[in-house]
Amino acid sequence: MTVITLLYNAVTPPAIPRIEENSKSMARPADPSVRTALIEAAARRVADGGVDALSLRRVAADVGASTQAVYTHFGSKDDLVRSVVEEAFARLDDEVRAVPVTDDPLHDLVEVAAAYRHNALINAHLYRVMFEVNPLALTSPAAHVESAGTDAPPEKSEIGLHAFAAMVERVARCVDEGIISGEPAQLALQVWATAHGVVSLEIAGFLDDDGADTFDGATSATFRGLVRGSRP
Repeated sequence: MTVITLLYNAVTPPAIPRIEENSKSMARPADPSVRTALIEAAARRVADGGVDALSLRRVAADVGASTQAVYTHFGSKDDLVRSVVEEAFARLDDEVRAVPVTDDPLHDLVEVAAAYRHNALINAHLYRVMFEVNPLALTSPAAHVESAGTDAPPEKSEIGLHAFAAMVERVARCVDEGIISGEPAQLALQVWATAHGVVSLEIAGFLDDDGADTFDGATSATFRGLVRGSRP
């Protein structure tokens, strides 16, 4: 068993809490714990077998609820899948935006990359879905950063763009300080692509060494390249 396999097993989220069938209070449509449990169960189902293998009956059974509970909270299978992706991006957005802002923009950007990896590992089931099955169509985030990068709570349909905008904002500080040069959104795409690539390999179990070391090495190389590319 490789180190990365052990790491992946260690960060696999705990078992989905089951809803007691004899507890009417847990089955109320307004109970957010039911919705969260269904999202977690659906994420695992999609991550393991894809959307085509997703059965609302099985998702409901995973948490001890009725199939009607799925329709009550989501309306349809498509809406459930969309909610899974939205939840995945929302957790990423929260993790990245929680990184403190200091007087060292480059250090902050490094910490944002680390937060990206941490979120992916503790929410591996969601992370595997958010890019493989993406109804938010995050195909050209750079074109929408201005509308997504605001302080107002993002609309659910823009939560993916909002998460990307959080990284763009940190890159923009580096540009403003003259540490790197270029268009912030394009530079942020380079950072995101590097982080996503290594994390995806780590979660899939393709790394034989310590995933943290590989991630740090890859992202550090990207940051060094951005800094060197800014020098005359």
